[in-house]
Amino acid sequence: DVASGWSGEAKDCGNMCVGDPELKTLLRAIEDKPHVKGELAEVKLANAYPAAEEGVDLVDGDGLKEAEPLGPTYLTQMRVICVRSIKERRFERFNVDSIGTVIFMAVLCGVLWFQAGVGASLATYKGAGDVGALLFFLIAFMSFNLLFNSIFTFPNEKTMLLKERDAKMYPISAFFFARTLADIPMDLAIPIGATTVIYLMVGLKPTVGAFLLTQVVVVITCFTAASLGLLLGAAFLNLKRAQTAATIVMLTLMLTGGFFVQNIPVWLQWLPYLSYMSYGWDALLHIQLAGRVPACPPGEEDCAMLNMGTVKFDTLGPQFGIILLMMVVFRFGVYLSLRWGAKNNR
Repeated sequence: DVASGWSGEAKDCGNMCVGDPELKTLLRAIEDKPHVKGELAEVKLANAYPAAEEGVDLVDGDGLKEAEPLGPTYLTQMRVICVRSIKERRFERFNVDSIGTVIFMAVLCGVLWFQAGVGASLATYKGAGDVGALLFFLIAFMSFNLLFNSIFTFPNEKTMLLKERDAKMYPISAFFFARTLADIPMDLAIPIGATTVIYLMVGLKPTVGAFLLTQVVVVITCFTAASLGLLLGAAFLNLKRAQTAATIVMLTLMLTGGFFVQNIPVWLQWLPYLSYMSYGWDALLHIQLAGRVPACPPGEEDCAMLNMGTVKFDTLGPQFGIILLMMVVFRFGVYLSLRWGAKNNR
């Protein structure tokens, strides 16, 4: 039998005739010491590689045992998970329905508020109030869009996540940071595109600084909303429960954002300070209307829109800081939910 190394003439020989030199060495060792177990581990085959290169180790004379292979580095794990996440989510995030909805709403806003942000329109309190309403809608709509897309992330991956955690394929921190990095390019594209369309059609403040600041406010507000959506999805790992919780939380934040309700009951007056929409809307009002609208007396009904909102700052620094702090807190909550909460949702 050629495959086994026999020459086919062994039956005619007094001694065994073997064509494979490695098999010859092995058989000679058995013939010399047939009853000594474990000596096979000491047989050095002519073409054998060193044990360190083969990933095997010699143990206690019981034979050859495979050493446990070294796993990939932390950065490699992050890179693989990040690339996988982008490939999985790109068609889900940029499907025809999602992009079509955003484009339709952006164009509709541009038509309804067409050139409402030019200087002539802002010269009146009514025109300035219309722009204020648009800025709140921009914050609310983009937040809704990203939040409800984000809550699907972890419930849809629950089975895979639990299996990979049980197999100890990677630490949960590598999964968390990789998903965070993968979300950045996909969560940037739609808010920036929609805000650009609305900005140009409405005719908001025509300076590069104002345009860039508006984009930054919208982006960090959307990232905060997406972080909240991820937190709800990771906390429940159940799509129906996550959607229910997201609807309740989002409507609460919107109603207490300062646009719809002014006279909030005393025992609920702390809620507006938990709404990131309040800070985002105040920042946009400061960017677009500060110094461009006539002074508004406190009791003037025609400019009531400009006096709305519980959160009021004279500069942009506090709004940026608070929104970023909220985003970090929500992301940390996502990590904690993935780290400990997934074990209890099997």
